[in-house]
Amino acid sequence: MGEMRSTTAHRMSGDYPSLTGISGSRPVENPADEALVYCRHDLEERIQGLHGSSVSRRPGDARTPSTSHRQPAVDPGVHVAAASRLPRVLIEIYTGSHLVFFSLLGTLSRIGLRALTNFPGSPVAFGTLWANFAGTAVLGFVAEFSGLRRRRLRRRAGENSGVIGIVESNSRLSTHDVDGPAVGRPSPLYVGLTVGFCGSFTSFSGFMGDAFVALFDSAVSFAEGTGTPRLGTGRNIQVLLALTILTVCACLSALKFGAHVAVLLGNLDLLQRHLPLRHVDRVMVVLALGSWSAVVLMTLLPPDRPGGPVGVASWDQETWRQVLFALVFAPLGCLLRFHLSIKLNAVSAVFPWGTFAANVVGTAVLGMVWDLQHAPLVSGVASKLSCQVLPGVVDGFCGCLTTVSTWVTELNSLRRVHAYVYGAATIVLSFVVLLAIAGTMRWTVGWADSACVKV
Repeated sequence: MGEMRSTTAHRMSGDYPSLTGISGSRPVENPADEALVYCRHDLEERIQGLHGSSVSRRPGDARTPSTSHRQPAVDPGVHVAAASRLPRVLIEIYTGSHLVFFSLLGTLSRIGLRALTNFPGSPVAFGTLWANFAGTAVLGFVAEFSGLRRRRLRRRAGENSGVIGIVESNSRLSTHDVDGPAVGRPSPLYVGLTVGFCGSFTSFSGFMGDAFVALFDSAVSFAEGTGTPRLGTGRNIQVLLALTILTVCACLSALKFGAHVAVLLGNLDLLQRHLPLRHVDRVMVVLALGSWSAVVLMTLLPPDRPGGPVGVASWDQETWRQVLFALVFAPLGCLLRFHLSIKLNAVSAVFPWGTFAANVVGTAVLGMVWDLQHAPLVSGVASKLSCQVLPGVVDGFCGCLTTVSTWVTELNSLRRVHAYVYGAATIVLSFVVLLAIAGTMRWTVGWADSACVKV
């Protein structure tokens, strides 16, 4: 298994215990060599700074804690025992740059995969299922990859030496004792891949949107205005249940599948070479600012319109601007979700309030945008512009503010009762909010035909 070097030579103090998508349990609970002893560390223990205990899978003592195999409550991808430190402001700039850049990649991946898998006769009629599955699988791979790296370093140091982590720093080795607190912060690259890319690749608001459509018996693609005949209330409820069960089970399986791929690559020794990532943080600042600025400029000044918004009658051919607007709004949603997790997830060890708030708020915004899409709009440029901005808000801001991959990781990490309560509360409240916002208008004044059907 290859060892991923730090993105730079520096180490960072402090940690992100409230980023529950990062600090949760490893997707694979038993070691890569399929030993009889495996470890599970509940998310509650990690947030509270406690050490979990390994549980033997031997028949005679399947429920007996084993103190000889205690593992650290250290987040995957963290740098333990820093040697040189950067100013906090610079660390935040690096982390934010990774989030911006990878949120753009995640949004493009979600839109592209949805376009590839949404076709007549597709075996999966739910638009976001493939993206949610793929994004969660990538998160499982990255989390397990980082854990395998740390395990290899620990194994080199010796399992019985009292040392749980060894980190290279300026050609010197620094250690961290078993009973000491976990010091370190996930590298900006790790945060970018997990929170930025995977969190933006998946979309909880899209999941709830599919559920709303399933209940109201018209599998409408709000971007295209297509639909299917009425199914009836009973069958609609069956479709709603099937969608919910399929999405949750598929994404939980995807988390394990991605982790198993990482274990397979580690066992085959396919990733032996060190990755030259020393200067990636500085490069990422330029890439993030340059990419986001270029998207904004292309949106405001379309290259095929030298005469301005009314210079060329090309509105019907400009569906690509919906993607540009999505990329404009995507980093805003991702950064908001990141800060909600930082501020709120550590409030309660049994309920990640930050991710919960991001998913509920993003779903509420989705309902508002749907109402605007089906409200009477003024004709002319304003109407056509709204038909490009509103889908961009749905795919960009709502899609990146909400996440399935982090939510599934939290479900996998929480204790069983807490996981069921948290998972059910997120689904039920988000769906009720969407019903209250989008359903109320549909039931009362009604939805007009979308003016964006041909855009």
